[in-house]
Amino acid sequence: MANDVENRRWPAAFLGPLALYAAAAIYLALNWDRIPERFPVHWGVGGPDRWASRSPLGVYGVMLVGLAVSLIVMFSVMRSSTRRAGAVKLMILVTYLMAALTCWLAVRPLWFPDGRLGSELWVILAATAVVVGVLIFMQSRLAADPNWKWGVVYYNPEDSALWVEKRLGIGWTLNFANRWSWVILAATLTGLAVILVLTH
Repeated sequence: MANDVENRRWPAAFLGPLALYAAAAIYLALNWDRIPERFPVHWGVGGPDRWASRSPLGVYGVMLVGLAVSLIVMFSVMRSSTRRAGAVKLMILVTYLMAALTCWLAVRPLWFPDGRLGSELWVILAATAVVVGVLIFMQSRLAADPNWKWGVVYYNPEDSALWVEKRLGIGWTLNFANRWSWVILAATLTGLAVILVLTH
């Protein structure tokens, strides 16, 4: 029952990022004519070095990337169980930060049409630092489980399962305490080596 309650709550947590994406998309659509015909999307040491045009892909592209990642995380969370609740909450937090950053980058041509990158650079750097810090903290939390070596490799001799659900992301991983996992790994590496030899 507790698991069902958690699984119903987690998707609702994504309403915030999704609402932010929707609000930014509507704002851009309502102010489409104010968006410069050409605006910078990347800055180097000497200033802007990559530009985009006022097109659906150029304007909404960065938000589409953030939205795609958010949907992937949402799908992963919906398939999670309560034993991963702590990691799931951190993943949701990262999604909020990503939504804020990508929406900011999408609307900035309206606010800074000259392409300058001044004090907002510190906002971007601070947001990036927070995301990196959260990911590091998440990894340390996962690594605390003795059955997950370095937080990503599952090794549990008491678990007879060959395949187990990943702690983060979507999919399954091998239980390396099961001898058949090493057979699968060896067969996979051998297959890749044969393909490389035959294609070169």
